[in-house]
Amino acid sequence: MSYRDTTVLTLKDFRITSLPTIPSGLNGRVDINIWNQFTVQCQQRIHDTFTSNEPGIDLDTLASKRRCYQMTYWICAPLTCVFGYVGYYCLVLSATLGTAILLLGALFVLGAFVCLASSATTATKVRSLMQRYRRACQQDLSNIFWHFNEQPDSMIHLSQARSTHRNNGTVQLGILVSLKTGHTGVGTNTLPTNGTMYQQPANVMPIQIQQMNAKPVQLPNGQVVYQVIEPAQPPPPYNQGYQAVQVLAAPMLNEGVEGIPLNAANPQQQQTGQGETIGFDQYQ
Repeated sequence: MSYRDTTVLTLKDFRITSLPTIPSGLNGRVDINIWNQFTVQCQQRIHDTFTSNEPGIDLDTLASKRRCYQMTYWICAPLTCVFGYVGYYCLVLSATLGTAILLLGALFVLGAFVCLASSATTATKVRSLMQRYRRACQQDLSNIFWHFNEQPDSMIHLSQARSTHRNNGTVQLGILVSLKTGHTGVGTNTLPTNGTMYQQPANVMPIQIQQMNAKPVQLPNGQVVYQVIEPAQPPPPYNQGYQAVQVLAAPMLNEGVEGIPLNAANPQQQQTGQGETIGFDQYQ
C-alpha cells in the first residue's frame, strides 16, 4: 500500500489555472481541511518571490508581452526559410538575368538573416522569462511546504517534485505528498503489535495491550512497526538434568593386594632407604 503520491499545480500566463488536488492514492487518508488551507496558501503566495524580484511589474502586462514575443517567433521563423530559399535562387539566376535580380536576391538573403535573428532573440527571451518565473514559483512553494510541514497536527509532508515550463506560458509544478510516520489513515488509532500495524477505528474503544519490550523498525515504504523482544530465559538450575549417584564407601583393608603396596597411591608415604616400604599397619 503506497503512502505517497504526486499532484500538480498548473499556471498559464502567470495565473493559476489548476490547483493541486489530493492524489488518488491518498484519498481518505488526508484531512480535507488541511488540504484546503494548503490550496489557499498557494493562491495567495505563489507570486511573492517573482514580484519581489521584478519590482513594479504587472502580471497581465507581462502575459501580453509574452504573447507578442510568441507571435514574433511564429512569423519570423517561417519567413527565415522562405526568404533564404528565394534569395538563393535569385543569386543563382542573377548571372543570366542581370544585376536587378542580383540586388533582389541580396535583399531576400538579408531579410532571411534578420528574421533568423528576430526568431532566435524572441525565443531566448521567452525561455529566460519562463525559467525565472518557474524558479520563483518553486521558491514560494518551498516556503509554503515548510509552513505546513512544521505544524504538529499536520498528517502530510509536502516536498518538491519534477516541474516543467513551456514557452507558451505553461508552468507545471510537481508536488510530492507523503503521509508522516505514524499516520496511516484519518480517524484511526494505530497500535503497535508483534511486527505489524493494527488500525483501530476511532469509534471503537481502544484495546488494552500489555506493556512489552519492543523496538521500532522502519520499513522501506516509510511505515514504522514495532518488533517485540522476547525476554531472555533464565539458565536452568545447576542440578537440573542430573541424577544423584549413591557412592558406597568400601571398607579399608589393612593388607594390600599381592604385589602392590597399600601406600603406592601416596608417594609422600614412601621413605627412602634400602628399598624398604613402610606398610599402613605400622602407623596403627
